[in-house]
Amino acid sequence: MRMNKYRSNIVAALMLVAQVTSLAFCQGGPAPTQQQQTTKGAVIKGKAPVSKEVLKVKLPRAEEAKLANGLQVLLLRSDRVPTFNM
Repeated sequence: MRMNKYRSNIVAALMLVAQVTSLAFCQGGPAPTQQQQTTKGAVIKGKAPVSKEVLKVKLPRAEEAKLANGLQVLLLRSDRVPTFNM
């Protein structure tokens, strides 16, 4: 009985290996006689655009304030979007 259980486990494992390898061979790449496609003239994506000009950033004048608890804060006023970052 114990040998039968061991044998059935081995048979199940061999069947699983056979299925996995057959799937791997079925999904093989292109045949060696076919030529690979070239990327000549293709647009490469996933990279940030590069500009040779210097990036100019205009920030508003910083305002300094002191809270009632003694904490000093710098304010950069922006009236476009009502946000608050801490």
